[in-house]
Formats: sequence, C-alpha cells, structure tokens
Amino acid sequence: MSPTPSEESIEQEISQQNVKRVSCTTVLTLAYQSLGVVYGDLSTSPLYVYKTTFSGKSSLHGNDEEIYGVLSFIFWTFTLIALFKYIFIVMSAADNGEGGTFALYSLLCRHARLSILPNQQAIDQKLSAYAMERSADTRQSFVMKSVFEKHPKFRQGLLIFVLLGTCMAIGDGILTPAISVLSAVSGVQLKITELHENHVVLISCVILVVLFSLQHYGTHRVAFMFAPIVTAWLLCISGIGIYNILRWNPHIFCALSPTYMLKFLKSTGIEGWISLGGVVLSITGVEMMFADLGHFSALSIKIAFTVLVYPSLILAYMGEAAYLSRHHEDLQRSFYKAIPEAVFWPVFIVATFAAVVASQAAISATFSIISQCCALNCFPRVKIVHTSQKISGQIYIPEVNWMLMCLCLAVTIGLRDTNMMGHAYGLAVTTVMLVTTCLMAMVMIIVWKLQIFTAVAFLVFFGSMELLYISASFCKVPEGGWIPLALSLIFLTVMYVWNYGTLQKHQFDAENKVSMNRILRLGPSLGMVRVPGIGLIYTNLVTGVPAVFGHFVTNLPAFHQVLVFVCVKSVQVPYVCEKERFLISRVGRKEHSMFRCIVRYGYKNLQQENYDFENTLVSELVQFVEKEKESGLGPITEESSREFGNLDIEALGASEQTFNDPSHEENSVQSSHDIQVMKSGDEQLENSLPNEESLQILKARESGLAYILGHSHAKAKKSSSIVKQVAIDFVYAFLSRNCRGPDVVLNVPHTSLLEVEMDNKIGSQLDSCKPANNDVGSAPQNGTVSTIQDSPSPAHPTGSRATLGSHIAHRLVQIGVNDVFSVPGDFNLTLLDCIIAEPGLNNIGCCNELNAGYAADGYARARGVGACVVTFTVGGLSILNAIAGAYSENLPVICIVGGPNTNDYGTNRILHHTIGLPDFSQEVRCFQPVTCYQAIINHLDEAHELIDKAISTALKESKPVYISVSCNLPTIFHPTFSREPIPFALSPKMSNCKGLDAAVEAAAAFLNKAVKPVIVGGPKLRVAKATKAFVELADACGYALAVMPSAKGLVPEHHPHFIGTYWGAVGTAFCGEIVESADAYVFVGPIFNDYSSVGYSLLLKREKAIIVQPERVVIANGPAFGCVLMKDFLPALAKKLNNNTTAYENYRRIHIPDGVPLKCEPTEPLRVNILFQHIQKLLSHDTAVIAETGDSWFNCQKLKLPEGCGYEFQMQYGSIGWSVGATLGYAQSVPDKRVIACIGDGSFQVTAQDVSTMIRCEQKSIIFLINNGGYTIEVEIHDGPYNVIKNWNYTGLVDAIHNGEGNCWTKKVNNEQELIEAIEIATGEKKDCLCFIEVVVHKDDTSKELLEWGSRVSSANSRVPNPQ
Repeated sequence: MSPTPSEESIEQEISQQNVKRVSCTTVLTLAYQSLGVVYGDLSTSPLYVYKTTFSGKSSLHGNDEEIYGVLSFIFWTFTLIALFKYIFIVMSAADNGEGGTFALYSLLCRHARLSILPNQQAIDQKLSAYAMERSADTRQSFVMKSVFEKHPKFRQGLLIFVLLGTCMAIGDGILTPAISVLSAVSGVQLKITELHENHVVLISCVILVVLFSLQHYGTHRVAFMFAPIVTAWLLCISGIGIYNILRWNPHIFCALSPTYMLKFLKSTGIEGWISLGGVVLSITGVEMMFADLGHFSALSIKIAFTVLVYPSLILAYMGEAAYLSRHHEDLQRSFYKAIPEAVFWPVFIVATFAAVVASQAAISATFSIISQCCALNCFPRVKIVHTSQKISGQIYIPEVNWMLMCLCLAVTIGLRDTNMMGHAYGLAVTTVMLVTTCLMAMVMIIVWKLQIFTAVAFLVFFGSMELLYISASFCKVPEGGWIPLALSLIFLTVMYVWNYGTLQKHQFDAENKVSMNRILRLGPSLGMVRVPGIGLIYTNLVTGVPAVFGHFVTNLPAFHQVLVFVCVKSVQVPYVCEKERFLISRVGRKEHSMFRCIVRYGYKNLQQENYDFENTLVSELVQFVEKEKESGLGPITEESSREFGNLDIEALGASEQTFNDPSHEENSVQSSHDIQVMKSGDEQLENSLPNEESLQILKARESGLAYILGHSHAKAKKSSSIVKQVAIDFVYAFLSRNCRGPDVVLNVPHTSLLEVEMDNKIGSQLDSCKPANNDVGSAPQNGTVSTIQDSPSPAHPTGSRATLGSHIAHRLVQIGVNDVFSVPGDFNLTLLDCIIAEPGLNNIGCCNELNAGYAADGYARARGVGACVVTFTVGGLSILNAIAGAYSENLPVICIVGGPNTNDYGTNRILHHTIGLPDFSQEVRCFQPVTCYQAIINHLDEAHELIDKAISTALKESKPVYISVSCNLPTIFHPTFSREPIPFALSPKMSNCKGLDAAVEAAAAFLNKAVKPVIVGGPKLRVAKATKAFVELADACGYALAVMPSAKGLVPEHHPHFIGTYWGAVGTAFCGEIVESADAYVFVGPIFNDYSSVGYSLLLKREKAIIVQPERVVIANGPAFGCVLMKDFLPALAKKLNNNTTAYENYRRIHIPDGVPLKCEPTEPLRVNILFQHIQKLLSHDTAVIAETGDSWFNCQKLKLPEGCGYEFQMQYGSIGWSVGATLGYAQSVPDKRVIACIGDGSFQVTAQDVSTMIRCEQKSIIFLINNGGYTIEVEIHDGPYNVIKNWNYTGLVDAIHNGEGNCWTKKVNNEQELIEAIEIATGEKKDCLCFIEVVVHKDDTSKELLEWGSRVSSANSRVPNPQ
C-alpha cells in the first residue's frame, strides 16, 4: 500500500510554516512545544555553571566582587550570544526553515559552488526548496565565491571545518546526558549525607542505561510530557531565583554592570580568565536551539526564548549569585543549597526529569546529525529506524545509540566529577559556536550580499568572545578538556576518510562507465536473452551505464525484460518533496526497454521502511511512457535531453520528467488491470488505454523485480603517500567491512537481492621479492580495476577534449601508466600536448629514443606496463632495439609513434625522416617481428577500436605493441570519444578442466615416486603471473628450491628451502650439484638459451624433467598437456604432492658457507668482491637492484635479496647500456624504493646521457659505475684490441651533466676506505638525491663465474659447422 500523505510530509510541512503567515494560536502552540525539545539542555545549565566556574584552583577567594563578576559575565554572555547572536541574527539564516551547521553549509553551497557532493545536476536547481534570491553579486561576494570555486583545497578546508563543528556537536551528545544526569542526581547527597559518591555515580549510570535502552521505542509516546516538564522546571528555578534575590541580596542587580567583569579579571588575573571556561556553560544549549529550528518556526522559538527562557534563566543565575554572596562556603553545591527546604524534593524530582529531557534532546539531535552526515557521504552507512509512523524526523540509530551509551558511561564513571565534565563540555560548545560564527560571516557576504565591513564586525565581535572562552577552556585540557578533542579527532578522521574514499570510488565509477555506443551495437536484445521481470540496477551515477552492467553483459547469458538504472542521491537542500523526487529518462533506444530513475533526497529526508518503492517506481515508468507518447517528440533519452535542453523536457510534464505524485493512492500500480485513471502531477489521464510499452512494463512487474547491487572494494595505489594508503587500505576498508551494506540503507528486500562483487584493486601487489604479478597492467579477474590516486583523475574527456590524443592519454592512466617516456619530434608534438594536459600523466622527456625505450622497459617491470612516445622512422627505428629487448623479456610496452599527416598517405610524396621512398610502411615492417600487434591510425572512425585492441593485446600477451598516430589527428574532435569507453575487462584465459586434471594427476604420480625431487623457477613466472602460485607449490612440497639466473627476484630468496641460483657451473655453490643429481626436477617457466645454459653445458635429462610453461605442461618424455595455465596448474599440483625434503636435506649436508673476501689494506686498490660485499649491506625491502650486462650479472647474482627487495636485469636480450634507461624507468615507477644500479664503464658510455633525466625527475638512485677500462665480458669470451675503450672522467661527466641544477652527488673511489665513506654519505646526508659513485678497479678484476662462463660460451660460439 502506498504511504499516506502524512507519513513523510509532516516535518516538511512544519518547516514550511517558518515562511508562511500563521495564526497567533499556532505560533504560541509551537512556542510551548519548543520548550520540551529545544530548551532542555539550555535550561538545565544552572545545575553546574557556578559549581564548575568556582572549581579547583579557580575557587579564588569567593568574595562578593568575584561572585558579582561571574554573574556579570554570565548575564552579558547569555545576552550577547544567546539573545543577540542566535535569536536576532543566526535564526535569520535558516535553510528553508532548517538550522544547524549543515544548514548553513548547505546554504553556502547553493549560492557558491562549494559542494563536494557528487552527481549534482543543473536540473536540481529547479527544486522548489532550491529557490534562491537572484540578486547581483557584490564585489566582496564575487571575490569570495571565486576564491572557493577556483581552489578545491579551500573547499576541502571548509568541509573539514564544518565537520569539526559537527564532531564537536556529536561530542555534546555524549557529554550532555552525562553532566545533566550526574548534576541532577548529585543533589540528593545534601539530604542523604551518608550516600557515597560511588552510589551517586551508580544511580546516574542506571538512569543513563535505562534512557539509552528505551531509545528504540521512540520519544513520541512521552514527548507530550517534555514541554510541561521544562516549563515546570523554568518556573521553579525562576521562582527560587526571585526568592533568593529578595531574601539574600536585593542589590544583586548591580552585578549586571559590565564594570564588574573588568574588576573580576583585574583582581583574579589568570585564574579568573581560566574560570571563564565554566561561565560558557551557561549557553551550552544555544547551538541545539538553532539546530532544532526545522521542527518549529523561528518566530515560535524567539517568543519562547524571550518570554520565558531568557528571563527565567537570568533570574535563576541572579538568585543563585545572591545566595552565594551570603554563603561563600557553598560554592561547590550552591544550586541545591539555594533551594528552600520546603520545596527541595519536588524541585529535585523536576530537576531529574529535566535532566532526562535534556539528555533525550541531545541524543535525538545526535541521531539527526549522524543521519545528515550519512546523506552527505560524511559518515559510514548506518541503519536508521523510524520510531514514529507519522513523524519521519523521529529516528533511532542502533549502532550510534549503543556507542553513545558506552561513551556516556565511560565519561560518567571515568571522570565522576561534574567539574571535569564541565571543562570538556565547555570546549565542545565554544568550538561549535565559533564554527557557526565563521559560517554566518560567509553567509552575510555570499548569501545576504552585505558589506564586508558588517561581516567582519560580526566575526570580530562574536568570534573574539568565543575565542576568549575557547582559550580559557583549552587551559582545562588536562582536567577533562581532552575528551572532546580526542572524540572529535576520532570522529573527524572517520568522517573525512569515509568522505574521501566515497568520492574516490565515485570518481572511479564515473571514469569506467560503459560506452553507450558499444551497448547500442549489441542490438535490440543487447546480445542476450531477455527474461520476464524488471531489473533494478543500483548505481551512484546519474549519467552513463555503470560498470556493473558491463560486467553482467560479459558474464551472464540473460537479463530482465525491463532494465532500470536507479540512482539514489542527496541534493544540497534539507527536503525534496515527493512530487519532485523522481527523475525518469530513457537509456538507449525504445526497443531496449532501458530507463534511468534518479531518486533525490534532501539531507534531512529519510527513506521510510514502509515506503512502497516498487509500485511507485512502476507507476512513474508507466506515466513517463504515456507522457512521452503524448508529447509526440519521440523517445526521451539522455542524449535527446541534452540536445533539447531542460526546458524541452520540462514541457513534457511536471517536475523535470516526473509525471506523477506518489502521495496519491490512485497512482499505486498493482497489475495491468489497475490502469484506468492515472494522475500525472497536476494532470489526469482519464479513460485512456495504456500503450503497448506500458503494458509490457506492467506485465514485467507481475513477473517480479530483482535488485542488482555492485559490491566493490577499494585499495590505495602503491604510489600513494603512506597517509593515503593507511586511510584507504586500513581505515576506509575497516569502515566499509563493518558498516551497513547499501541493501540495508536502501531497504532492498533480501529475497530479491543480487549482489555483484567488483574488485577495486590498486597498483601491483608486491610479491615476496618483487612486483611479479603486475596487476595494474593485467586483465582484471573479477569485474573491473579501480585506481584511487593521490589526486583523482577526471572523467573521460567530453566536449572540446573528446579527441584522439586525450583518449590515448586517458587510456594510459586507466591501465596504470602515470609516466610516459618520450623524445619530441615534429610528428608527435600535438600528441605530447595531449599527454601533458592529462591529469595523472607525466611526460618524462628523455635524451634519446633508445633510453626512452629502455626506461619504458624498466617501468613495465615494476608497474606491469610501460609507454613511450617517439617520432616517425628516425625515432621509431632508434627505439626499435629497446622494444626488441622488451619483447624478449615479455614486457608489455606501448610504443606510440607520431606518424605522417593523413593527407600524405597514398600519395607519391617523399617526406623527411624517411628513407626517401613514398612508401611509409618501412617502419611498421621493422616493428612487426618485435611487437605482438601493430595499429596504424590515419583516420578517426576506427581509432577507438584500434587503440583498445592494441592496449588490450599488450596486456593479454605481455608483449610490446606499436601504435602509429598521424600527426594531424590527436587534437581533432570525434564523436567516438564523446562517451565513456568500456573499461578494460579482458576475459581471463581459462584452463581446459579435463586437461588440467590430467596434467596434475600425471605430474603428481611422476613426482611422488621420486626420491629427491627439486623445483626451479624460471623467468616466465612473470608473464604467467604465477609467482604466488609458485611459492604455494614450494611451501606444500618441501622440495629444494632454486631459481634460474634470469628469474632472480621472482622467487623469494628468504624461503626456508631456497638453495640458490641454478646456472650450471657458474651458479651458487652446491646448487647445481643438488639440481643435476635429482631424480626429478620441475622447471617452472624456464628459458634455456646459450647464456642461461652456460654454452649448453647443463647436465639435465629430459626424462627427469617436468617443464611447466605459461600455458603448457610437458612431463618427461611422456605426454604434453596444452591449454593448461601455469597459475592454475601449480596450486592444483600443490594439493596432490607428498612433502619431500630429501633434496634440501642433502643440500644442508654438503653445503659450506661462502668464504669472506680477503681484507683490503687501507691503500690497496679496491677489489670487485669487496665492492659487492658493501652493496650487500645496502639491500633492504626499500631497495631494488638493477644489474647491467657484463660482470655485474655474476656479482649481482651472488647478492642475497631480502624480502621485498627488487631485482632486474636483461639476460635474454643482453643489450649493453640497458641499465641506465631501465634505472630511470624503474625508479620513476616505484618512488618509494631506492634503486641501486651496477653499471660497467663500457655500457655506461652507450646511454650515459639520461643521468640528466634522473636528476630532472629528482630521483634518488645510487649508481655504482665500475670503471675497469673496457668490455670485460667480451674480453672473457674473445679478447682483442676492440674491447679496450677510451677511459672517461665519469665523475666529471656527471658533474657536467648536473651543472649545479637539481640534487646530484658524485664521488670517485679507489680503495675500500673511500668506498665506505662514500656509502655513508650516500645513505646519510645525500639519501634524498641521486648519488653517482665511480669505482676504479683493475681491468682483470673479474668474478670467477665470469671466467668459467666466458670460456664455455666461447666454446659454444666457436663450434665448427655441421657437415651439410
């Protein structure tokens, strides 16, 4: 059944009374009712004001002058702040009749673009509650609005400031019940003197527990008693005040003179100033008075305050001061002492009830604040229970209720003293008031358009008073004042982190919307079987198709006949009436039967549990279709609405495409037979038969509704700061796991709920040794891939930025590339402009194309994907060597080349940068053997598909790709880039299940019968993304674990069964013997070439080997199993193997630890083994090693890598000079690691220039330049005069490159002592800059492994030809 009109509208109608002319009787009735809701906290403050003011050291002397001074402070504080500031000024700043911190913030957000709420639309400004006076901006208001609109950090700062005030208000909700109840109950000790303090605390705790336990029943059953209780209380304390004035000191009125304030401060000094922290408690409830404005009218609250509350409290304070002036000894119990004996018990009972009323008001206000915060994405989702069937504003939040109870009890039991509670209370209250003062000053300038002088005068006058009280309260931080600070810090952290994480997830969803163009190409059925029923897909997007739908399209064979994308959003107004709640539009063509429904709520609107959403939505859809038919303009889609504009859409019906008023029961749609008369806003469609589409929707409704919600998880990017990683990975993740799910908040029936898991992964997950899986550049395994970056990247380009260049740049950011390595040339300049313009993407200019390619290679090793941009032919052929190396190492590098103008293709023109032929295909022909896909983009129609195909192929195949972009295309608009593209959701490769089972059974049988099997990891673990699976297998089987030289860093060397590098005769001592003597060995992802096999000299037998490649398993001389993925095979095999540690035990029996190099004398020339002994000490989880081709291969192989330490070298391709560019790229990709590069002098001469790029990028790598005067590795293979090079002054070269710009430090070392000193400086005072250490060694100082390896490779190279 539809909700009755009163169920949600009562509170809105009350709010609307604020701006309507109402009768005197109504105003007086509201004024009377406001006493029980608004003034409970304010009216109970006399219980503890004087007691707290004269507490501790500030008891002062208790003479009349001090008492008069305190009363004077109370009177003028109460008058100026409560009466003048709040009643006369702040109350006028209501937001559609609503008050409070969020109301002021909302008011400012509507008049200036301060809101950080996502999904805000121009059409929202058509809401009736959004109405603003369109007066012209003053110069001051324009300047202030411009400052906030241009600087997002200012908007963030304002939000934090508002949240601070909100957190302090929540602190009030904790402290008010504790101090009010304890102050009221403590009065009984005057009559029952033997009652111990512990008993008072116990009684107070019992009252608090009962109070909080009854919250779920709601206050509507007893609320009618609140006003009489507070009224009786005010009359009691005012009457007692008059009695005390007349009896004890009729001249107390003299204390109202401001001169007593000056006398008080003069006579008491600092102690008097500190005591003002108690005076401020007299106005503790004024902020709640403003916050509760929406429940009543401003006039009624003003009347209640000025007629009864203000005089009653002033008389109460004056009477108590009159009593104290004659009873100085009763400073700490003055309130109850001042009560005449005859009326003590009645007043005590009324005081207790008044304290309960004040506590209830504070608790209810806290529930309301939390509800508003949830609506504005500033608090984790909580369950909101409505305790009244008639008044929506009465709510109960279970989690918050029990949290408040625990904190109240903790404060009551922990402090046990109202004085300390008062110190805490005062700091919270004054902070909230200061926030209100600052926001009011902004309202005066931006909203009211007053002169800045008026706003500054208001801010200075009231702000200085509040700062005075804040400063006094801060002095009490050790005595209880720390409580609101601690609570506020916790709540502020929770609120801001939740807000930040929510906005980042929304940003990701907005960037990964599914392309409508792609959806349209699927045809009327969307490429699926359409089953009966209505599917409601919940999304937080107001435009575009959410990624969850794309996930369904690619994974499910069927979907519902009618699809509705439902977006429930909050707008920056307190209430949205039901007539304006729904916005309906069509998605795609009419035959798709897809709609969008935007459901709008104000920040004080609450979703009712009994709200008949399903029937209301169906009614809206039917009437939308009928209205669409009547209009005669054809289907109203999102695209057409953008073309026609809002006015055209509004002409079709009321409320911006909202064609009904759900508050009327006639609109409830139960079946297709119910539609005889339908109301559409103010119009009525009588006796009209529904059209065919309407009947289709109604029949689908009869088949049932299904609710589809995407459930996503976010994780911070690896390059994010440690603060943001902690915030997202721990705080936000913890809150997301433990808060209510969206299905609870949206009241989704569980029987109809379908939840879709969507993983939002960030960056590559560092394995035990290095980033092997490279998840950023890999295909998502479940749903989509999300990236929460340091600064959110914008949505995909639209409008003028819908260009090819911006699309390529945005695509690179999407797959995890944040740095592109380039060399400019006339064919790629406009493309580089687009790259530079893309937020989140840096252009790293390199000195030459070869180094740009090497840098992309190094970047891809850490990030999983790299990118480079060069110019046509001269640049492309220069980078070709680096791309070939990436191909050999299975690295996805996206090589983008700026190509010729499109008008030059197909002509006989000869262009520069070519080989002088009119055929422009020479470059792509060169790239074909070393790339897995080539895309030549010389027209825009298919550019979108070609780019996606190239990038997805690179990620899927883990190989480089070539993309040529004509130089005149990057900045041209084209409609294919005007919509969000489908996010990368590459279909993961699947193993053949039967083949997998057979391979596992055969391998397990083979290995379980072996006596001493071993397992060896190879370099293809990277491309198979199976490092974790390999470790899982090693853990399960217990085999001795080795690694091939080209896979060092992919296998954890801290594994308990790790025995070293298997490299035949030059591997780790005793490792080769164990592997080659095994009766079974599992090689996982190996590459056997002449280098890794030491000239084909490995003593391995095929019949003993199981070779596991990324998609194939070969068992000995027996069967081979195709379509079996390594990452599936290894975990399955791990479950079948018996634990066998025989080989590892054999290793331990024969192993002899490495010897220690001979010690160098102080003046002895440095030896290479001593150098690497010191490099070993530098390694940690915060470092990575880059080893250049040459003797560094062998010396770095002997380094023992700590857990988390990266390691890279290029063994398959072995290009000298690779390490300089690779160091640049690797360091750029993982700025949290310090790269240690070991480079020979001959290699350095090839690519030395890009040390300058490292300096420009402010990298902090350490480069050890090993100067031995030639090509050492070539000398050991085949010596000759060509291996001797001209020696450079390498340190001087780097100094010249440095040229005093940037951070770079160089040092040349000749002996161990100089090396030690250089390393100390590099890791100490120069730890944050690039350090270049030239190490001079003897030309014949090589490792023994190089000597052995060189002779074997030389022998392999010199084999005589086989006879033909």
